[in-house]
Amino acid sequence: MMDRNRSWRESDEGVAMVMVLGIMLVGAVIMTTVAAATMFTVERTQQTRVEERAYASADAGIDLIFTSLEGLQYDELSSICSNNSLVMNGDDVALAYEFTVSDGTTTSTKACPGPGDLTTRLVVTATATTPPVVLDGDPVQRTVAASFSPTIPPGILDKALFSEATLTMRNNTDLLESTVNARDAHVYSNGGITCSTNEHIEGSIVAAHGDVRLENTCDIFSDVWASGSVIIDSSGADIDGNVYAAGDAAEWGIAIKNSGSRITGSALTNGGILLQNSKAPQGGIGGIAFSFLHGFKSQQATIDGSLYVQTGVEMEATRISKDVIVRSGNLSVRNNQAYVDGQAWASGAIHPQLNITPANRHPGMAVGTPDPSNPSTASASFNDAVGYPSRIQAPRRVPMDQITMTAADISRWTDDAGYTLVTATDCSTAGSTAIVNNAGTVVGPRLIIFNCPPNTPVQFDNANLVLTSDVAMVSNTGFRSRNDLRVRSADGSERLLYWIVPADAPGVSWATGTFTQGQETPTCSDNGSDGWADGSIWMAKFQNIQDVAQLIYTPCKFESQNSIPASSDPFKGQVYAGSLAQTNGWEQEMFSMPVPSLVTTVPDLDDEADMRLSSRFDIRG
Repeated sequence: MMDRNRSWRESDEGVAMVMVLGIMLVGAVIMTTVAAATMFTVERTQQTRVEERAYASADAGIDLIFTSLEGLQYDELSSICSNNSLVMNGDDVALAYEFTVSDGTTTSTKACPGPGDLTTRLVVTATATTPPVVLDGDPVQRTVAASFSPTIPPGILDKALFSEATLTMRNNTDLLESTVNARDAHVYSNGGITCSTNEHIEGSIVAAHGDVRLENTCDIFSDVWASGSVIIDSSGADIDGNVYAAGDAAEWGIAIKNSGSRITGSALTNGGILLQNSKAPQGGIGGIAFSFLHGFKSQQATIDGSLYVQTGVEMEATRISKDVIVRSGNLSVRNNQAYVDGQAWASGAIHPQLNITPANRHPGMAVGTPDPSNPSTASASFNDAVGYPSRIQAPRRVPMDQITMTAADISRWTDDAGYTLVTATDCSTAGSTAIVNNAGTVVGPRLIIFNCPPNTPVQFDNANLVLTSDVAMVSNTGFRSRNDLRVRSADGSERLLYWIVPADAPGVSWATGTFTQGQETPTCSDNGSDGWADGSIWMAKFQNIQDVAQLIYTPCKFESQNSIPASSDPFKGQVYAGSLAQTNGWEQEMFSMPVPSLVTTVPDLDDEADMRLSSRFDIRG
């Protein structure tokens, strides 16, 4: 009996020992898990703090340069170029500069301005690198960029095409940069802009009051900026820059609707963002995508950077290569085909089918916009800041330059620039061609003022203009060429040819309007017979151009109807018009034409630049 009791007691003791060992094992597992979680939290907290410090260091570098710019003259701005590295908060900060400069005839970008260069824009990039992070071993880098603009008065003609009204480019428009990589063939409108059917723009597109629409194949070499939306319906659009859309429509601020269309930079808007059939390498967004007020929807799309939205994300067959932030909404997925390679934060839910590293999934977390907020401005009318990471701003409205022909203006052409004043009353093709071709044998450049009867333009029907010198033609009633027009230099030396309807011509009035932000815009009286309106310039076709740069200027309408043949030089120069109509292919090479009567509005190099902060943003990637 005692042996049996001893056996039971020994059995109970064995069970108890097993239970104790089990409890100790569970406790060890729990302690290990808690320790691992604690180490992860400590590491993530330290990483976040180091990132914040690196950001502050980069930001401090921008502040230092901003302070250094104060009080500098245009010819002193190069003094900041020597500030290329510094130490902030124990972090190494590298500074890089990109100056946009004008020498009076061309616009270019430089790492530092040279003698005679007039700075029109400055971008400063500060990159902070920390020492290696404890528990991680790798340094942290953060980059902040800021752009600055001087208070330059109007007068520098820096656009390839300028229109006061909505502009449509169609059927093989080809705008070429002035030199390789200048990307200065800019298109600007104080309305909207439509790029339709095989357009090639080696510069930026800016629509100060309207939308930008890209239809069919449109290649843009720089930024696209609209006060409204930017809609890409093209199957082959390629924007080699950033897209900014100040429109706040939920559907859509920025939309890419077809395959093969790509934004190589970032897409920033107040409205919603739509990507359909837009995948790398041919399509998608190469930088970040940002919606200040709305959400994001995609199907067959890629974003190489991060995505920041306000109201929600809906993804299908989409990859985000870096982070996603949803400030007030959910991150939803269709058909289990969505990937985020970085972190994902959402104030609401994150769909369980999102393909992401589990530790990088952060649902139910309140998150804000990227910091810091853009400095507030009193009026967007006087600020060309994009506005990121706050509300995206509309582009600054640019008034049309007014080339007038007062006695003082004429004196600037004749006395200052050396033009000989010639007047003409024969506005027929024969008469106008003869005087332009120097039948009077005047030596040197000529300012020809045509005095035509009302409703009678200067005519160049099937004309052959041979320039022995620079020629500036002025007509209150406009110019018309109803057949092939040939323009060439007599000796192969490059000549300048001006077609000018002056801003103060009879029938042209200037006044402020509802959307002109206090600036004057032109109106032309439509009093012409046979469909002709005084002040217009109408070209059927440039059949041949050789060694001639041209400026077409009218506060009224300019219209070209037919393409320039491949055997001809392109139209080299600029077009500034109250409205533009280009029916067929227009090939143009950017060249800034000097206008003697406008030079007094260009600041001197010893004037104070008065650099203003235009935009400031965190380049997080």
